[in-house]
Amino acid sequence: NASTEMNMLFNNPEINYDPTYRYYDEYNVDTDWLDAVTRTAPFQEYGLSISGKNKKTNYLTYLCTIQSDQGMTGIVVILFNPTEEDIQNLSVLGDRYHGVTVDNSPNRSIDTDHIGLITYLFNGGKNLGIAEAQNQGVKRLMEDKDITHIVFLDQDSRVSADYPDAIAQEFREASKGRKLAFLGPAVENIETGEEYKSVIHQDTPSDDGFVKRREVISSGGCTTVACLNDIGLNDENLFIDYVDFD
Repeated sequence: NASTEMNMLFNNPEINYDPTYRYYDEYNVDTDWLDAVTRTAPFQEYGLSISGKNKKTNYLTYLCTIQSDQGMTGIVVILFNPTEEDIQNLSVLGDRYHGVTVDNSPNRSIDTDHIGLITYLFNGGKNLGIAEAQNQGVKRLMEDKDITHIVFLDQDSRVSADYPDAIAQEFREASKGRKLAFLGPAVENIETGEEYKSVIHQDTPSDDGFVKRREVISSGGCTTVACLNDIGLNDENLFIDYVDFD
C-alpha cells in the first residue's frame, strides 16, 4: 500500500542522505536528494458536510474548497437554455470551485441561488450576450479577495474537475518571462478527440510549447484578477463576436 511504499522510500539509504552508507559518496555527492526533490505545499482545505434522512432516502452532501499559497481559482459560466446534463456538469464544478454562473435564458434554469460554491445570477429573461454576462460574473467573483485566477467556461464545456486549477497553473508557468493577459486551451472534439485547428492562424509554438495569438476563444481560457484590473473588462457592445468564437 502507499504507506509501505513511502516507508521503503524514506528508509532507502541510496537517497536518504545517510553518510554511513558505504556508497554514500557515489550516490549523494553532498546532496540531500530527498530534500532537493520534495517540498511542502502550503494549502488550506475547507469542508462542509450535511447529512440526514427521511422515510424514503438518506442523503449526504460534502462541499470542499482548497486554497493554496498561490491563490484561488474561480470560474465564470454563462448559461442559455442549458440541458440537464449542462446543469449536472455545473454542479460537479460547484463542489470544488467558487464561481458565478450568469443565466441569459428566457426563464430561470435553476431554482436556487447557489449551485454548491457557485452563485447563480438570472438576468430576468434578457439575453445580454456573452460579453456583458461575463462582466457580471467577473465583478461578482472579484468581490472575493482570495480569487487570483478566473477561468471562463460555456455551459457545454466538458472539462475534468481539476481543469480550472490546472490551467491556472499553466498560466503561472506561461507568464514566466512574458507579459501574459489570457491563456486559452487547445479545444478538442468530444466525440473524435480531434483537436480543432484554425484555418487562418498558423501555429508556431515557442520553445516552451505555447502559441502566441492575437485573439483566442474565451471558453476554457484563464486570466488573472490583476490583468483585468490593468486592462479592463469586456467591451459590452460586443454581443458574442470577439468574445466567444470558433
